[in-house]
Amino acid sequence: MGSLIANFLDLPAKKAVPVIILGVFTAGVIMLALTAVANGGLNYIFTRV
Repeated sequence: MGSLIANFLDLPAKKAVPVIILGVFTAGVIMLALTAVANGGLNYIFTRV
């Protein structure tokens, strides 16, 4: 999604890379939160780490 937005905004590669990395990190946090909720809440995160 970040690369699509960078393409639409005509961002050069040097400015697009941090935006893409931030998008990937954000997606990872969202998926972690959804997985934790589906598997028993915050207890899941603290027992796995």
